[in-house]
Amino acid sequence: MEKRPCISSGQIFSMLFISKIVISMTYGSLLIGDSDIWDHLVSAVVSFMLTFLIIWPIYKLFSMDEKMNIMDNIYDLMGKCGMILIFIYVVYYLVICFHTVAVFNNFISNAVNPPISITFLTFVLIICACYGSYKGLEALARTSTFILISTIFSIVILGISLFSCVEPINFTPLMYSGNESVKEGVVYMISQSPCVLALAVLLPMGKGNKKTGIFVWNFLVYLLFAMIIILIIGSMGNFVYTQLFPVYTAAGIGKCGSFKH
Repeated sequence: MEKRPCISSGQIFSMLFISKIVISMTYGSLLIGDSDIWDHLVSAVVSFMLTFLIIWPIYKLFSMDEKMNIMDNIYDLMGKCGMILIFIYVVYYLVICFHTVAVFNNFISNAVNPPISITFLTFVLIICACYGSYKGLEALARTSTFILISTIFSIVILGISLFSCVEPINFTPLMYSGNESVKEGVVYMISQSPCVLALAVLLPMGKGNKKTGIFVWNFLVYLLFAMIIILIIGSMGNFVYTQLFPVYTAAGIGKCGSFKH
């Protein structure tokens, strides 16, 4: 089925960038185990380049017919038999959704520990996601613009507040204990990028320069990871390895003028 572009490529990559920011908030020992976080600075560079390799066949397929997404191509080539592959693709994203909700549960219960029911919060999250899906891609894209602005503002404030807490003594030589942590970091960063595969569906729905969008989005994603690693290691040192969610912990110790926590 022919897809009519309904949003800009900038809006597509804004949504994907927000998705990655949310994932970065749960970055920590819960998902990476006892891996050396400081070595993940190298992992970010490696993952940045690997992501381009993963995106290349997706973009190549898109450039052959910019009006068809991957599901259209599968159905066009394989007919009804292609519905099996489309079903697998849909199931994959359902698994990703369940994984995200599970991590959210752990994050709320272990880091935030709110005075209200975690089950209720999870239910609200799912309802909001369903409502956003019901309203459609254009509504999600418009909403993401406002969320992106507030998120960038929050990141800037967090960076400024933690910068004064950074101690150079906390930075040890990279890969001092070998490259195992680098490998684990690459596996984590690539595996936590389901939005890359979402491009196979979203690219035909956007207007504008996709190449520039892909490069800027990928660059900013891993620049953000690198900044997070530098800030949490520089400000917390070895204390970071005792925290399930060090990014959230670091946000609690930062201070910028009259702004705190």
